[in-house]
Amino acid sequence: MANADLPDMLEGHDQSQAEMMDEQCILVDPDDQVIGSMSKVKCHFGEGNRHRAFSVLLFDSKDRLLLQRRSLDKITFPGIWA
Repeated sequence: MANADLPDMLEGHDQSQAEMMDEQCILVDPDDQVIGSMSKVKCHFGEGNRHRAFSVLLFDSKDRLLLQRRSLDKITFPGIWA
């Protein structure tokens, strides 16, 4: 997808972030069986689509969990604590 073709929601964001929204996500059914692929922008906006994802939980030696807040400038889930 060229910059001129980016959906309105991507305009005004950093070009590298907008370009990453073209990356493909692996679509899965409720049993985690691969059923296809779709761009990040289509997976995360509109109806939403079930896709594989991951999370990293980082604990220190005192079993404290490190949390981060996503940048307010992110396209997906800005400002969310994760």
